[in-house]
Amino acid sequence: MGRDRHQVVDTKASRQIELRGIIPFESGASASSATRAWRQVRIVGPLAVVGSSEQMSTNVKRGFNRLFIVLTVLWAGYCLFVFPIQMHSLRFELYLKMNQVCYDVNSANPILRKDCLAFNDKTYLNDISSWEWSNYYRNKWMYILAALVLVPLAVYGVCRAAGLVFVWVARGFRT
Repeated sequence: MGRDRHQVVDTKASRQIELRGIIPFESGASASSATRAWRQVRIVGPLAVVGSSEQMSTNVKRGFNRLFIVLTVLWAGYCLFVFPIQMHSLRFELYLKMNQVCYDVNSANPILRKDCLAFNDKTYLNDISSWEWSNYYRNKWMYILAALVLVPLAVYGVCRAAGLVFVWVARGFRT
């Protein structure tokens, strides 16, 4: 063995055990069995610390929570800034299509075409005013709040429940 590498070996089972502080013990062992494990260990080289499954699951949960926070901030940015712009552009596309219908259907009668275009202009101005920044936040604040709070909470709950079911199935339906 090289001098720069240590490991802890259980003399009876020849397996690595976990170190916490200065007392090595097996994963899931109590304090009294940890003391017994200390007596059964001989050091054959430099020490290696082996992580437990509890530490790994905590890191996965922490990582999931951090990812969730980042995605929630992105969702909030979408709801507050991108969505009104998208709706504004969709309303403009609808306005152009309706104007095209006015030109196609009423090409022979200019009076009907003028009335159709005036109606489309009025409808477009009414629709677009609700998606302007000030009106959007003032008139739709309750929907925005619900989208900002309830949607991420529902997604978080579903993902956590799916993770718990996955772990439960992976452990062989044991709790």
